[in-house]
Amino acid sequence: AVATVLVWMLLLSVLVDHAELLIASIPLAVGLLDRGIRTGLPLDLDLQQQVSKTRMAEGDRAVVTVTVGATERLPIIEILAELPPMIECEPDSNNRMVLAATPGQKSGWSFSVRCPARGRSILGPLHFRVWARSGMAVYEGYRAAPHAISVYPSIAMIRHVPPPVRT
Repeated sequence: AVATVLVWMLLLSVLVDHAELLIASIPLAVGLLDRGIRTGLPLDLDLQQQVSKTRMAEGDRAVVTVTVGATERLPIIEILAELPPMIECEPDSNNRMVLAATPGQKSGWSFSVRCPARGRSILGPLHFRVWARSGMAVYEGYRAAPHAISVYPSIAMIRHVPPPVRT
């Protein structure tokens, strides 16, 4: 469809003698060329997720660290760490990040989560989007990196020990 629109724009720019149509067709041509050069998803993308603690009490906080490594340069990569409904992301942190990956180096970020209710939850997969250098082609995928988090009831502290009925 893009190639058809490109051909029509070039044909109309010659027939009508307007340079605006020729200039407007340049991004379409660049997008088609970029699509032809990069056909597949970069398979050498290394996404890892670590959790600071997997056993917590109600209301406790944990730090989730996501690292990205790639064998080729990725100018723009967007990563979303999926959270289950029982786990909340702290207001001052974000479970979504846009960054660049350079070959041979690992980059990433950390964010805090809070577990308000007891239960067992599994941190979901890491969803990612990789944009091509031109910005016109987008590749999407996910990597499964499950981590189970167990949240137990909070323990109430006993302020004083009651005296026994009989000694």
